Amino acid sequence: MIGLDTNVLIRYLTQDDAKQFQEASALLLGLEKQQRSAYLSNVTLCETVWVLARAYKIDRPQIVEMFVKLLDTSLFVIEDKDAVREAVDLYRTGKGDFADYLVGIRARNAGGMTMATFDEALHTHPELFSAPAAALRKGKPAPRR
Repeated sequence: MIGLDTNVLIRYLTQDDAKQFQEASALLLGLEKQQRSAYLSNVTLCETVWVLARAYKIDRPQIVEMFVKLLDTSLFVIEDKDAVREAVDLYRTGKGDFADYLVGIRARNAGGMTMATFDEALHTHPELFSAPAAALRKGKPAPRR
């Protein structure tokens, strides 16, 4: 398995630099031929969404489509794939950033009761997020050991 940095994934997805796109494609084709995988970390995926949306001005539905294809391609080993898939689903219909959804889901999966945030767009998902003042009222924490 070979890990991919954000810039390699961006070149592959956008094809905006012919030489680097060819190198990225050759790498992925080579991995496929050798029956090896390309690892995508959560950080790489969060950076990728940010770059696609901010630098390339790619809209949310197109980014979601790209990520669904990545998730459904066996070549890619994606860190915490189920959490990423859930974050993509929330990003598809929500107003928050992909990274926020992923962080909230991972915190919940780690046993967190809520993710305290000032981002009001995320408060529409009370199963994951709450305002800092409300976070303490979300339930009784387990005693510290």
